[in-house]
Amino acid sequence: MEPGESWLDAGVREACEETGLDRCQVERAELLPAVTNDMEPDELVIEERAEVYARPRASSMNWGFIPRGITVRLVREEDGFVQVQYDDWHDEVCKDYLSYSLLGWIAGSRVSREKVRHYCLLDVTDDRTEWIVENDHHLFHPRWYPLQALPQDVYPGNKRIRLLQEYLEL
Repeated sequence: MEPGESWLDAGVREACEETGLDRCQVERAELLPAVTNDMEPDELVIEERAEVYARPRASSMNWGFIPRGITVRLVREEDGFVQVQYDDWHDEVCKDYLSYSLLGWIAGSRVSREKVRHYCLLDVTDDRTEWIVENDHHLFHPRWYPLQALPQDVYPGNKRIRLLQEYLEL
């Protein structure tokens, strides 16, 4: 969220940024009930920008940082630090190859085992069937599917799609 932005406004902005939609294409926006802790047991979320160290102490080599909001995998805990791994895949669905991986130690005070997700349901006018969007140094290929006929690589494993289908009672 940007300062002064509501959850609904943030959801519309993020959806437009990540899909390439124009705000004027959003005919209606509805904030859905928030979901707390839909994370896996070994997942953590970075609560504040976290310095990444080579060892579980702040005096060791500082290799960089992980920005706030990133979900990482917990490897182990020691002396108030957590060792985490972050993997960035070329294609998140197919996971055809790993393009970046980070393993390091961060202060345990910078992470949370709980994530609250806020979802928005948007009605949009867009007649494209598939398009390309560049975002966060990735190329994405958004496309429209009816919720009743989603492809198997998206459904049934996607918790967010199931949440939406339950909300809409499909």
